[in-house]
Amino acid sequence: MIYFFHSEGWIARIFTKFGQLLIINALILLSSIPIVTIGAAQTAGFHVLLQLIQGKEVAIVPRFLHVFRQSFVKSSVVWIALLLFVWLLGVNWLYYIQMNQLLNGWIIGLSISTIICFHLFQCVFFSLARYDSSLRSILTTDVKLLIKHPFRSILLHSLTLLPFFLMLLSPYLFIFGLYSACFFSISGWLYLRCVLLLAFFRKYEKVD
Repeated sequence: MIYFFHSEGWIARIFTKFGQLLIINALILLSSIPIVTIGAAQTAGFHVLLQLIQGKEVAIVPRFLHVFRQSFVKSSVVWIALLLFVWLLGVNWLYYIQMNQLLNGWIIGLSISTIICFHLFQCVFFSLARYDSSLRSILTTDVKLLIKHPFRSILLHSLTLLPFFLMLLSPYLFIFGLYSACFFSISGWLYLRCVLLLAFFRKYEKVD
């Protein structure tokens, strides 16, 4: 039994990983309190998780804070722009729903804009964490990725939304989801996204 708890044992690795997620979760929560800093918090969280997934030794707190400060301007600009974009999309959707105009030709453009917006929400902060490129280059690449691989992108986003769908199945799951967000579910969800996006982007990188 003692070998299970050895530093190289699988139980020790599980506890280590869980402890790392607890720390990252706390950092993301604390750095997201002003709301406008959520973008920078996601970028820093993605960066630290990428380092851990790739098996690199990383001092979580100093590294998170360093990337948070370094990416603050870019990430905050993107986050605020996306929030404004979501607000505009919401206003337009409400208008067409209330006016019973869902068969209007403009709905096609609105639907495409909604998909692009959601795709950027999913990918852009990961890209900011992974690539040392200009903001314009990152946004262009992410949109091109959606255009080249629409079905794979939709499948990827569906998987990342699965935890939220599960929360809606039961009030107990909803409460558990909210409660666990204070400890590990935010970083756990970010970890899931990081693994899926890393596999997705690696295939794209090999192509290009």
